Amino acid sequence: MDVGLLKFCLRHGYVGSANHAPERDPADYRWLREAFENLEDDARQMIRLLGTTAEAGSDDAVAGALEQLVYFVEDVDNANDLPKINGVDPVVEQLKHRAALVRANAAWVLAAVAHNNPEAQNGLLQHGAAVPELLRLLNEEQDSSVMAKVLGAVSAIVANNRTGCERVVQAGAVPRLLSLATSTSQGSTANTQTRALMILKHLVGALPAAKGTACTEASLPALLPCLESASGDVVARTAELLLELANGNPQVATLIAKPATLEVIRKAVAVQKKQETGQQVVETLTALLNMFPK
Repeated sequence: MDVGLLKFCLRHGYVGSANHAPERDPADYRWLREAFENLEDDARQMIRLLGTTAEAGSDDAVAGALEQLVYFVEDVDNANDLPKINGVDPVVEQLKHRAALVRANAAWVLAAVAHNNPEAQNGLLQHGAAVPELLRLLNEEQDSSVMAKVLGAVSAIVANNRTGCERVVQAGAVPRLLSLATSTSQGSTANTQTRALMILKHLVGALPAAKGTACTEASLPALLPCLESASGDVVARTAELLLELANGNPQVATLIAKPATLEVIRKAVAVQKKQETGQQVVETLTALLNMFPK
């Protein structure tokens, strides 16, 4: 927002008949004309912010510019304009930055670009480095705040996008996602678990063949404790993933149909019935149990 322009509007605002507008000093109108002529459009502001990320400035300055860029690319038109102003490369480059906040904000920009935007999703998938860099961080990143943003970006790219899902599965990312989804070690967060579970649901929903990789005799016992998480989001996403895994896959259904597994699910239903926000989870888990009548 242009502060000078705002002050002008507040100082000179007029309520009354349009046929009797008050007289103004011509200098005010000249100032107003110049103010409008000097306003930057979104593309220019985005280019300016990208320039800041490319400068050897402070970490805070680069992180701040990326955070401001998120505001612009949340608009679909601006997101689709980012490649046209050669803006993807500078953002992807910041995924390698030494500062965790810069890496996090760079991933945040990519997540905002791809969110509910098939054109931008496909553009990032066709970009030579965007997805590989995100998948590198998926495997290597140690900072939980950065990992959450990386998972958000990957989720935005694969949501309702079969090609994106194929890229992630072909890169061998499913075991890592399972590890992030089920980890309760120090540094792990419910946000990280939730986003990893969401990505897994996207993958197995788009690629039924991936269900056998995502749900095995080794991985299922690790997933089930997520139904006992203190986080309602983790429980909900786990329930949705299990239902998706079991649907149409006899191999996975056989694993889930084991009495011990069904008992864990029944206990989760009983717990969620006592929660004010647990109704949707109860419905999801009940649908899963109904696939295995006694």
